[in-house]
Amino acid sequence: MQQRLAKICKQLIQEQPFYGLILVTLQKEFTKSKSMPTAGVGLNGIQYKLYINEDFVSSLNDDEYKGLLMHEVLHIASFHLTEYNHLKNKEVANIAQDIEINQVIPPKMLPTGGCTLDKFKKYDLKPFEGTNTYYKKLMDKKQDGNGNNGKISCPDGTKADKPVHNWDDISKLPEAQKKLVDRQLANILQEVVDQVKKQQGNIPQGIEQILEKFKPEPPKFNWKAYLRRFVGNSNKISIKKTARKKSLRFEENFGIKKISHSHVLVAIDSSASVNDNELKEFLNELHHMYKTGNEFTLVFCDTDMQAPIKYSPKVEIVLKQRGGTSFQPPCDYYLKNKNKFTTMIYFTDGECSAPTGVKNILWVLSSVSSNADHLVKTGKVIKLN
Repeated sequence: MQQRLAKICKQLIQEQPFYGLILVTLQKEFTKSKSMPTAGVGLNGIQYKLYINEDFVSSLNDDEYKGLLMHEVLHIASFHLTEYNHLKNKEVANIAQDIEINQVIPPKMLPTGGCTLDKFKKYDLKPFEGTNTYYKKLMDKKQDGNGNNGKISCPDGTKADKPVHNWDDISKLPEAQKKLVDRQLANILQEVVDQVKKQQGNIPQGIEQILEKFKPEPPKFNWKAYLRRFVGNSNKISIKKTARKKSLRFEENFGIKKISHSHVLVAIDSSASVNDNELKEFLNELHHMYKTGNEFTLVFCDTDMQAPIKYSPKVEIVLKQRGGTSFQPPCDYYLKNKNKFTTMIYFTDGECSAPTGVKNILWVLSSVSSNADHLVKTGKVIKLN
């Protein structure tokens, strides 16, 4: 099973790199469970996982196996697991989602019972209208003879198996966690899209439009200029060769350029008083801070500090409990490791007493924060707006 899957994935990387490169990032598990009769996707933490029914894929030829994997990747890439909880009739939503993604998979790769556009033409569905439009049209015209809880049917002589997407647990995730899942996925997809474009490969229709809404908002602060002034001298130097400058010792060689970096400790207030929009605002600013070329270690804290992580846009971010607030744990960690960090920046709503023992922290308040004059004695306070 594993050997055949590896072979199929390798073929997809060569033939359809968009799908193959995403498949490489997924955790995979084979199952014989009746609750997963074909294949499906779900979440493990904030990472996506692919489940494959061994008996079902044994009945497929290689083209059909590829089509099945492409189908599941498209559910992920279309954000079906997190962005369509507003569609209340799950049976109709499942059909609408399958109709949307099956349009970009070659017909020979689809099973005979798949939900395809041609099987639902009587509902006035047009190509590439999207899940929301398909759902609305199917709901408007569903038929059961009684006008209640109608069943969606295909034209006479055709058959479409009812797809089952068991994503109820995902719909119950806190909004902040879903945003982290979406941001993580958007980063992976954007990287794959950029790589496939460099190889002059094909991107499935609609994916780039979907990614547009996940692009970071413009920064609310000029981090490049401010960090240069705020952090002062760097504690890290790297050397880079440059063609603009000749070597003083060897004229035929490139010269070298010294690049200074700062290592900044960033703490984010993850207490219950910080709402999801504020958390999103903080992470957006951190994303732009990262572009300045400095090094960032990130910690989340309510009353307890989570384990530090080296931040990059690809890093897995998991929020734990969101309880009360204490600024002291990250500040104590900063003091203990002061020789490691150039400075400390703390994103917060300001609703907590000032920590003790620290100076020169940059406090960054959310755009909806109230006055935080009590923090001035421990550093500088700015407010996003």
